[in-house]
Amino acid sequence: MQTEAIAALAASGAAVLGVPAALVVGFRQARVANHAAVLAAVTVHDQSRKTARRDAAVAFVLAVEAAVDECSHMITTVRPVESRQEEMNRRVLGDAKRAFAVIRLEGPEDIAQKAETALNDLIQLSFRTGRQQRAAYSLATVIETTGYNSTVSAAFDELTRASDAEEDRARVREAWDTIAGEDIPLTEAALIMLKSDVRIGASGDRPVAKQFGFAGARVTVRHALTAFIHATREHLDARAAP
Repeated sequence: MQTEAIAALAASGAAVLGVPAALVVGFRQARVANHAAVLAAVTVHDQSRKTARRDAAVAFVLAVEAAVDECSHMITTVRPVESRQEEMNRRVLGDAKRAFAVIRLEGPEDIAQKAETALNDLIQLSFRTGRQQRAAYSLATVIETTGYNSTVSAAFDELTRASDAEEDRARVREAWDTIAGEDIPLTEAALIMLKSDVRIGASGDRPVAKQFGFAGARVTVRHALTAFIHATREHLDARAAP
């Protein structure tokens, strides 16, 4: 309504109450100005929140992709570099977990849930990578430190020709006892875990570490991350619409 019309309507009521019309018009104008200021503040807040959520999503995506690349590199490295899975997990998952914490704070809940799914899948990938890395590291350490001497070679030959059947358990146990008797710079716990990480009855002249579903776990992470990206994009586009 125009200021003149407001003044005309206000004048009649104001006259009855003895309130100056100019005061009524000024009050109405102040309310309009305050409403505009509130709308502007809400718009600025929404834009700021949207920017924060977008930045959090970008940081999370980059952290997860970097972690996947790190796991892929560790799987394909010629010489495994570490045996402690806990240390590897802290290094690989640290940035992704920190980025996820920001997403949980910024919201919204459905986006945070998709990010959590991607993070949990990444944790599984990291676990499988660490398990395979540990097995490869321990196996390589045994072979390198013993020079694959005749004693170790004969023991591993027994393992490659044996099976997981009940009747082969005694020969498998004896072969591992023989290997453990060598001067190998691995902890007793590492040697115990190696027993479950080496394929019994593997083809070829030398033993090989088991596979722990790395390829499938990596695909699962990528699918979860793609779902998170699509959901985030839809959310940001919806908030940007008038």
